[in-house]
Amino acid sequence: MVVSTHKYSAFCGGAGSGKTFFSLRTMLIRALKAPGTHHLILRKELTAARASIWMQGLPEVMRVCFPGLLEVCHWNNKDSIVTLPNKSVIRLGGASDRKKLEKILGQTQSTIYINECSEVMVELFLFCQTRIRQKSSLVTRIICDLNPTFQSHWVNQMFILHKDKDGMPLADPENYGFLKMNPRDNTHLDEDYLLGLERLPRKMRKRFYDGEFADDAEGALWSMSDINDARVHYKNYRELKNHVKLGLTVVAIDPATTETEESDLTGIVAVGCSVALRDDGREDLYVLADKSMKGKPLEWAFAAIDLYEKTQSDAIVIETNQGGDMAIQTLKSAGFRGKIVGVHASKGKIARAEPIEALYEFGYVHHLDSKELEKLEDEMTSYVRHLLTGKDASPDRMDALVWGMTYLTQNNNHAKHMRRLDPAKFKQTLNKHLRQRHYGNFR
Repeated sequence: MVVSTHKYSAFCGGAGSGKTFFSLRTMLIRALKAPGTHHLILRKELTAARASIWMQGLPEVMRVCFPGLLEVCHWNNKDSIVTLPNKSVIRLGGASDRKKLEKILGQTQSTIYINECSEVMVELFLFCQTRIRQKSSLVTRIICDLNPTFQSHWVNQMFILHKDKDGMPLADPENYGFLKMNPRDNTHLDEDYLLGLERLPRKMRKRFYDGEFADDAEGALWSMSDINDARVHYKNYRELKNHVKLGLTVVAIDPATTETEESDLTGIVAVGCSVALRDDGREDLYVLADKSMKGKPLEWAFAAIDLYEKTQSDAIVIETNQGGDMAIQTLKSAGFRGKIVGVHASKGKIARAEPIEALYEFGYVHHLDSKELEKLEDEMTSYVRHLLTGKDASPDRMDALVWGMTYLTQNNNHAKHMRRLDPAKFKQTLNKHLRQRHYGNFR
């Protein structure tokens, strides 16, 4: 088994393949074997770790694999620390807060488990290597798990190709073990769930069903062929509305956080959906205009309001992670009196974009035949997951598009289908199913 023979282990596979269950079971075995040892579970966000592991995964693994253990452990809910009867300690932590992370890692560990390491950069893994040095009867270990992303991801580079972050051969490749896991091999999954994974759009299916790292050429979510195959010949919004009756239409804004020369663009994109329904009862979706720009807050606010009026939109959808109420107040200060919908990013760019990209694969989303959309399309087809390079690029036009399309599909006949395409919903459905069957939280 990988964990017993390697200092660093990575479990990679599709949704429901059992990665998290197996990792937690391994950590519990180690903690029970060596009294008084310390073990740490890390995820990018502590809130996500608490929801998936503290509230579900860890208790379920105890119930299934260690009957009676759950009731005799001491659970410190405030600090996310569970103390086992033999005084071994398991703690949860979030990697996004560096100060808290350094404080947590100030105490040496026997085991560190990085959950969903597709969300974190290689620097976290390297940092953890300096903190697994607790002296005990255990050989110190780092365990990683993930749904595969792209071949440039550090897990693929280190654990499969045995290259360091600079692309050089690892000095100690014998310490790195890799195990591929697949939902087809999990006998606790229903055929209906597996069939749902098998019917996913191609790119999502490769990740969540086949458990494969994608080629770097597939690193960008969108392909130009998907955009062109569904493109309509209308040159602008005025031509389109003469032939297509639109229903809900919105202008979506991804505001820049600063206003210097080096500032990001403010993404401003208008999208709409048809009134007429397809045979499957769902609407066609249209990308109407891109007015993204660099400018001061009032400047982008005026540009967005102008686009709102020209497209006769129903609302302005604006991302509020940075600035919050200030972004909404900017629109009001510019004289806007219409409906404003504030949206907050609780997931990463890729997780938000994947369900929207799937609609492109199915041919539901249509771009106008307009040069104005060229920069947006270039960004969509060139943006590669920022974790590959360690840099968080800011695809502002793409983000605005995703915000707008997400709002449309949450408020029309695509809604129930979009829930099925949301990666987070896969795992929620899976966890519910497995809890009902008393087999634990396989992730």
